[in-house]
Amino acid sequence: MRPLVVAIAIAAFALAARAGGADAYDDVIAALGAQVEIELHEAAVEETAGMVAAPCVDPTRSAWIVAAPALTAADIASITVVERFPPVPGALEVRFTEAGAVKNRQLTTRLNGKWIGVTLNGKILTMITVKAPSDAASIVTTKMSEAQIAALCDAFTRTHPAHDGK
Repeated sequence: MRPLVVAIAIAAFALAARAGGADAYDDVIAALGAQVEIELHEAAVEETAGMVAAPCVDPTRSAWIVAAPALTAADIASITVVERFPPVPGALEVRFTEAGAVKNRQLTTRLNGKWIGVTLNGKILTMITVKAPSDAASIVTTKMSEAQIAALCDAFTRTHPAHDGK
């Protein structure tokens, strides 16, 4: 077989596997058990003083984060699938508690135009660039399928009792 044909065959196989859901995100979602810890960290895509290398769900990516999270699962009221953005697959909405909204506003104001790393059980799930300060809710885009996001939302809801919004 010619190299181009082999490359096309490999690419087609990879796309078929991706379409079937066989990817690193499936492994992470399958491993969600009794604990679903989501944190937001100040982050960078290259080595930066004061930050530590962080493992990523996508093994082809590299990320560095400030070790202490800016927001934790205790600051999150809910995570839901974003249904109002059909052209943006992989989007989820993170709603914050009252205290979390204050922290999120401070973080997104300080990091406007910079990176935030969203970790899931210690691994970078996605890196987002802050487009504008936000407070009560943020839209986060990922490379996850809608089914994977729905499973993540269900697991978070199951493992974190409803907050009273405070």
